[in-house]
Amino acid sequence: MFKTEILPSGDLRITPDHDTLNAIRALAKDLGQDFGTNSTMFDVFESLTANSDYQWVLPIQCGALTDAPILGITSEPRPLPIWKQEDAEPAETGGVGNIVAGSWADSEGQMRLWVEDVVQAWGFMNYAITSPQQEIVDKGYCEFQSGK
Repeated sequence: MFKTEILPSGDLRITPDHDTLNAIRALAKDLGQDFGTNSTMFDVFESLTANSDYQWVLPIQCGALTDAPILGITSEPRPLPIWKQEDAEPAETGGVGNIVAGSWADSEGQMRLWVEDVVQAWGFMNYAITSPQQEIVDKGYCEFQSGK
């Protein structure tokens, strides 16, 4: 399991418990150079993203101009305005700042596209040098920089 802490700077510190840290270090030893891959990163942080409000966010979903791995927190789903053919353009399309959650009927039975707004995002800005999982092996924690 992981403990998360928002630091006074707004950055997100992620610290594994003792057992998780030992498992990550064993995985690093087993995988060698492959330990630093994005695939391994997603596996390492799966218990965090599956059991908390944190989820992986694409840069375009939060308006970031980076390829850094980004963790974010999103709002509850909300429906996009209904677009009618006679309208010149849709009122809103999703796009930057939110994630398409799906399509389902609203309370009146009208099929709608629902989105979740990205309300907070943190990027691992040292991604070109190391990986968050390697930082955990080296320091016992990793930090993602606040983006909003």
